[in-house]
Order: sequence, then structure tokens, then C-alpha cells
Amino acid sequence: KKNPTRAILFLLTVGVFFTALVWQKRTPVSLKIHSSFPLSYTSTAGLTKEGNVFSSIDPKRQLLFTFEFKGAKVKSVRKFSNLAVSGLAKGAGSFWSTDAAGGYIYRHNIDADYSISQTYGNADQSPSAIFWDGKYLWVSDLRTETIYQYSVTGSLVPTKQYTLPGIV
Repeated sequence: KKNPTRAILFLLTVGVFFTALVWQKRTPVSLKIHSSFPLSYTSTAGLTKEGNVFSSIDPKRQLLFTFEFKGAKVKSVRKFSNLAVSGLAKGAGSFWSTDAAGGYIYRHNIDADYSISQTYGNADQSPSAIFWDGKYLWVSDLRTETIYQYSVTGSLVPTKQYTLPGIV
């Protein structure tokens, strides 16, 4: 007698193999790098873009690098006033940074030392990644595992929040 279970397993194996083969042909394995240039630091706490100008923080030395991507020219290197930067964004006429350990979001003036113009804190939160979408400020929180959407008026007002699914 032939074993029907064995035949089904064989057909399933062949089907999975061909599916993987077809999928590999459809999906590119490598990404093309259009352009790149080396940075003079080993870690970064954020990257912003405005036009052709990028800004990035070296959190170890607390320096804000501003550079033009075209031609890989560093425009400026200046001290940044947040001593524990975990995230960086630019929007609403300011730089924004987070301090995950302290539970703070800072709004910085665009001046010689990027002085802090406003401090928003909550000891129960740990804001880390931060992003400006042109209208709202988005902040992820490590402690609450939540992403917050803030309206930037005179103060920072949470308008929405999304709880992230847990990773087990």
C-alpha cells in the first residue's frame, strides 16, 4: 500500500520550494546605494533633512553636524545643548530633541548654541525617536511602548496615541 501522508508531504515540500524560487526571482536581494559619504563619528541620535541640507547628532561628543549631501560638504559642526540626546527632528522653526533617560522633549532655538527654548517633561515616560511630518511632532516612548502625535501650538499637546504591539 502507498502512504497518502507521505505523498501529501512530498507535494507540499515541492510547492514550498517552487514558491520560494519564484519569490526570490520577484524580490531583489540587494539594495543599490545611490550615493554615500563617510561621517566623522561612529554613532548618531538622529537625522533631519531640509532641502539638500542634512543635520545629524554625535551624541558622544554632543555635536550637531550640518552637511550638504551633494558634494559631501560639512557646513558646520556646533555644540548641541541637550547633553543626553536620544532623538532629533527639525520642524516648526526649531530643532527638537529627546532625552529618553530623563523623560524630556526639548524645543531648541536655531541660534549659535541651539539653546533650549522649551522643556516638556514627564517622569513616567521615556521619549526616544522623534519625527516632524510638516504638521505634527511624532514621538515614540520606550517605557509606555506608545507612539504619540503632538500638535505644536504654544505648548505640546498630544492629539493621538498608538500603542505598539509587544514583541515577545
